[in-house]
Amino acid sequence: MREDSPYVIVLASAANRVGRSTLTGNLAVYLKGLDEDLPVAVISFDPAYEPAKTFALPGNLAASTADLFAGQSLETQLTLGQFGVEYLTAGVVPQVSAAQLRRLLRDSRYPGVLIIDAGPLDEKLAAVALQGADLVLAPIRDAAGLAAVAGIRRELRFGGGNDQML
Repeated sequence: MREDSPYVIVLASAANRVGRSTLTGNLAVYLKGLDEDLPVAVISFDPAYEPAKTFALPGNLAASTADLFAGQSLETQLTLGQFGVEYLTAGVVPQVSAAQLRRLLRDSRYPGVLIIDAGPLDEKLAAVALQGADLVLAPIRDAAGLAAVAGIRRELRFGGGNDQML
């Protein structure tokens, strides 16, 4: 990873309602609490998670992932929110390849931590996000959900990642 590109943490799950979005927001606030000068941004690929509900300041309108994938740079699309966390809301995104996402992240000059709520693995963008990750967190609800992590591991490996990233 270049020093001037983001460190990308992707939260993905095999199912909904496992705490992925709650963990996304809490992780962002926690990281800002550790170091107020650390740039932290949250991007949602999951239409069910709206970071604006957590981070929006009155009067601010946030851009969406649709704007990002329409060719706008990450840095110009992020909206500063509460706790000093920047965010980008989920939007309708056209088909995006893992290569496009990796290029977008590589070309980004965002100097901090980028946390992506990728949504459930059955969403196309979740698999794409895994292939752009430096670290993947996969919350599970119960022991039965642990078996579903195999799908996340498979997508991560497919993108060139390894088990130590999960």
